[in-house]
Amino acid sequence: MAQSHKRPDRYTLSELEEMTGINGRTIRYYITEGLLMPAYGRGPSATYDHDHLLRLQAIGRLKEQRKPLRDIRAELEQLTTDDLAMMINTHVQPEVAMWRHHQLHPDFVIQVREREQSDRQSTHELAFDLIIEYARSVLDDLDSGAN
Repeated sequence: MAQSHKRPDRYTLSELEEMTGINGRTIRYYITEGLLMPAYGRGPSATYDHDHLLRLQAIGRLKEQRKPLRDIRAELEQLTTDDLAMMINTHVQPEVAMWRHHQLHPDFVIQVREREQSDRQSTHELAFDLIIEYARSVLDDLDSGAN
């Protein structure tokens, strides 16, 4: 199998089962069939790394496409851990656009794309607050001038 640098993440078999929904017997079968590298260590103390997790996720997605295990094995042999991470992120977990709606007036709604907390920029949050405040002020002035 093509290899890339290993990340220090380590998982037990039960953690892999929980994260992937694939049972331990099947994970061990995939190792026997050459779809996964063997675990680090043996028995109950055996551990698995990030590459194992990504490969199991990729196997699940490729099986959903009804590919036979021999084709999946051949495809996985060509992929590094980085390739798998990119494949999982782009094909398995596409970005979903979530929008916040702020109704300022019956005729005016402002939409803002939601981002993960780590992706948010405080300057954008401040700008949004200022835009809302200014828009409400303008709308209030217009409404009071119309009466």
